[in-house]
Amino acid sequence: MVRSSQVGYRGPAVELRHLSCFVAVSDEKSFAAAARRLHVVPSNVSQQIRQLERELGVELFERTTRHVRVTEAGRSLYPSAVRVLEEVDRLRSMARQHTAADEGALRGCFAPGTGDLVSALVGELAARYPGWSVAFEPMQSAEIVTTVASGARSVGICQLSSPPGSSLLLARHPQSFLAMPEDHPLAANKIVRPADLHGRDVIVIGPDTHAEFHQKLLSAFEEMGVEPRFRPFPITMPEQLMELVAARQGLALVDRRTMAHYPARGTVVRPLEGCLLHAEYYLIWPPGDPDPLVEQAVAVARELVPTFMEL
Repeated sequence: MVRSSQVGYRGPAVELRHLSCFVAVSDEKSFAAAARRLHVVPSNVSQQIRQLERELGVELFERTTRHVRVTEAGRSLYPSAVRVLEEVDRLRSMARQHTAADEGALRGCFAPGTGDLVSALVGELAARYPGWSVAFEPMQSAEIVTTVASGARSVGICQLSSPPGSSLLLARHPQSFLAMPEDHPLAANKIVRPADLHGRDVIVIGPDTHAEFHQKLLSAFEEMGVEPRFRPFPITMPEQLMELVAARQGLALVDRRTMAHYPARGTVVRPLEGCLLHAEYYLIWPPGDPDPLVEQAVAVARELVPTFMEL
């Protein structure tokens, strides 16, 4: 047992580095393996163990040229040492979270057409954490995925078909509207059926721009046995899609957000019977354990999902 009179104010005392070495050697049954685990040299581990044994007045390990064996005293001390280290880690985590809540810098990126989602999130973060510095810059969805995965940005908001593991679905809107020139023959219909698109020009995002979404749309039409004349374009922004419709380059499937935020002169939108696919918008962050700042931003975003769904 560690005597309280020996901790904190007399002599070398028992320090966290001593306990870390003790637990590592106990786990690994090897000073060399413990050193690798702690990223130090073996002599440093041996020194820390000797200091700990002197401070506690007990032998913790039986050492031979081939084996390292934990003594009975070492086995009895091991659970307490683990608990101390775990508690210290917990305290450090709490301190990081409080520091992040008081002051932090969240650097994000967002895809065109998601500005209202970003605005809602940034507004809520500003209200809860006035000490934070929050900055988002626009990028294309494919660039956002690689940028966030590399850790160059804390978070990203974009439209994806297959999101990474570290992601949160913010909004899911059916692409259940068809945009067309206002004098198009289908404009006279109150509702457009998918079969009405057979043989007609339909604008799609080109495979070089978003291969996965391109294939997803083609597969949806194929499943229904409808064969439009697909016209692929390097579309990176919703307004480009609507401008192509206005320029009579074809019809386009759009969701409610695109229809509401990016109207184009000379176009109309009609409901499409059924739903071929959905537009899904995600918050993504780097893989692995998120830092406290990102963790709190994700928690706030999760609370706002009902709001995002309505945007």
